[in-house]
Amino acid sequence: MFSSCPASYAKESRSPAGRAGHYGGLAGRSTGAGPADPDGGYITPLSGGTATLAATGGLTVSGVGAAGGTPHPANFTGAAQGRSLIFIQPPTTAVTLTRAGGGATVSVSAFTVEGGNLKLALASGAFTFRIGGTLTVAAAQADGVYRGTLDVTAYYC
Repeated sequence: MFSSCPASYAKESRSPAGRAGHYGGLAGRSTGAGPADPDGGYITPLSGGTATLAATGGLTVSGVGAAGGTPHPANFTGAAQGRSLIFIQPPTTAVTLTRAGGGATVSVSAFTVEGGNLKLALASGAFTFRIGGTLTVAAAQADGVYRGTLDVTAYYC
């Protein structure tokens, strides 16, 4: 995609996790008791399945039972010079989220970037983007808040 971008102009930076701790509001709460995390959503794992949170915020579930609350994707902020082309690379492999207090994990994969991976910064300054993905839930997933870190790379041209 960046074959026309000279290597001398390509910069790479790693972004911090942003709000990845509440990734998926999916990860915000996985419970059979209903929502308890006011800053996220919840799922009720009646059986193993998936919950997919779009980078735009829409939630779809398959095999996990009920879902509710206010799930939200991970939010990131970057900085760019005006008239920059930016390629956002979310994780390419699954990321493990760990239950607060330990004892359980879930994985998130199939990451997507809101509006696509390619961004154009017309003016210098901060820009924001959101990352969605698919959470894989076990049938007997422990209730709790799950947190983790998403490493996202931005390539500037």
